[in-house]
Amino acid sequence: MLPDQDEDCRQIRILHMDNDPVLSRDIRSFSENNCFSVVSCNSEQEALELLKKDSFDIVVAEHRPPDMDGVALLRVVRLISPHLPFIFFTNNRDESLPIDALNAGADYYIRKGGDQKSGYCDLQEKISHAVRKREGKWDQRENIGQFRCIAEHCTDLILVTDWHGHIIYVSPSSMAVLGYMPEEFPGAVSNDDIVCMTRDGDEGREGAHNAGREIRARRKDGSYAVLDVRDSPVYFDGVFQGTLVIARDVTHTRTVEQTLRKVNKKLAHLSSVTRHDILNQVAVLVGYLELLQDDLQDRQEVLDVLKIIETATRKIEQQITFTREYEGLGMEEPGWQNIEEIVANALRHLKTEGANVVVSTGTLEVYADPMLWKAISSLFDNTVRHAGTFTEITVTFRSEGEEGCLTIGDNGAGIPDALKERIFARGYGSHAGFGLDLVREILEITGLSIREVGEAGKGACFEIRLPAETWRC
Repeated sequence: MLPDQDEDCRQIRILHMDNDPVLSRDIRSFSENNCFSVVSCNSEQEALELLKKDSFDIVVAEHRPPDMDGVALLRVVRLISPHLPFIFFTNNRDESLPIDALNAGADYYIRKGGDQKSGYCDLQEKISHAVRKREGKWDQRENIGQFRCIAEHCTDLILVTDWHGHIIYVSPSSMAVLGYMPEEFPGAVSNDDIVCMTRDGDEGREGAHNAGREIRARRKDGSYAVLDVRDSPVYFDGVFQGTLVIARDVTHTRTVEQTLRKVNKKLAHLSSVTRHDILNQVAVLVGYLELLQDDLQDRQEVLDVLKIIETATRKIEQQITFTREYEGLGMEEPGWQNIEEIVANALRHLKTEGANVVVSTGTLEVYADPMLWKAISSLFDNTVRHAGTFTEITVTFRSEGEEGCLTIGDNGAGIPDALKERIFARGYGSHAGFGLDLVREILEITGLSIREVGEAGKGACFEIRLPAETWRC
């Protein structure tokens, strides 16, 4: 179909070479449609003169040697304007002409004859398509130029492979990241490292965007760099062309993380020892308080004071015990965890009072702190303790674009609107164990969030939001 005026306001300028006056007149009639502007000539030499003086979007040519040698004209056009579209529109019956024309670089070969109207419609459609195709190639070349400008100023290592997996571009940052100049990169860097970076092998290079993986790559000086590698397929006109690979040097970050984990483990050990010693002294204090209460049964005013001291001591004991729950937060690296398995393990140690448990998360995995199991177990425990009478617990998942949503709900008493946020406050509720505040903190380690969206009187519903790249199925 021809482009509508509204879709393409720029005229397509056509250079038409043919010595048939009737046909030239008909071709000029294209000008009645504002999409086309036609200039006609009747010789190869005249066509070349017009090409030198003016600019055209496409050439439509007859082939009638010697004065109108379309193949000769095409060869010259390819020298002076390699990307200018060229269409043969001819009644020449030479069987070798289509092959010669296409081999010389013609975009289309259309033979005259048959229904004139359908022939012109076909020609108009081919003209529009050839010009759009050329403009698309110019856009592609412009995009390549912009890509090179960005890549050459980027501190990340950028690689581009062809559809065979061979590296065809290496950004200058290869020198800073691995110590190699771009031109020596493919031959100098370990093949194993290149395979890891480009995912060449069993995994399909035409697959979806990679969420990221870490590899160790050997630098030129013999040391190793930790690279966070992400890749995505490159397509043009729907055809797979290769892979874009971006590798970020995270060596320093990982070194700092390891150092912090070592420090945290030492602090956790010190905390454990200190907590043990404090609880021992609290136990001694509680023991003596009980002895005093037994000996002073006839001194009510003293007993009242001792009761206050015992209550404060018990609170100290609870608070010190509570610190044990925090020790595991952030101590280990986050990882991918199967939700169905976590739910099954959590329910195995929980009395659900005969309620029906429906789990429909499929193969969902979530990238979270290793204490995710504790967070989900606590949500189930919250149902058992506070939902009142309930007959069903549901665990479901749905995707919302790049994000995901994991919901854990019940059909119990529900939570009033005024309390939906307060339940996540530190120390809220009568249960002094692992609270919803810690559930939120565990989830927030990898960017997950939680809120309560149920309806009071119809059941609680905890909605865990999973940002892009923190879930997979």
